[in-house]
Amino acid sequence: MLVAHAEGPVRRLLSLVLRADGCEVVEVAGAGDVLDRVFRRREDVDLIVAHGRGPLARGFEVVVALRHTGRELPVLIFRGPVDLDELRRAVRSLAGA
Repeated sequence: MLVAHAEGPVRRLLSLVLRADGCEVVEVAGAGDVLDRVFRRREDVDLIVAHGRGPLARGFEVVVALRHTGRELPVLIFRGPVDLDELRRAVRSLAGA
């Protein structure tokens, strides 16, 4: 899965929590990085977790780009502070979808 957040410490914390739950995580800093890895590099990604404010407000553009390609890929976009337990539940739900 890709974890996208502009702030490195927050991105690392989210990744640490998800890795502790057994997820394979790649960290990226922004929506442009997400697009690069998914479309240009064609990396195997099964879920995107992205912050939807500030530099990552383009996270919604990622969803639109995915839909235009017909690629079925769940995207979890959050805003504001993250409740880590809620994040875990959401990731488990989407990963099982």
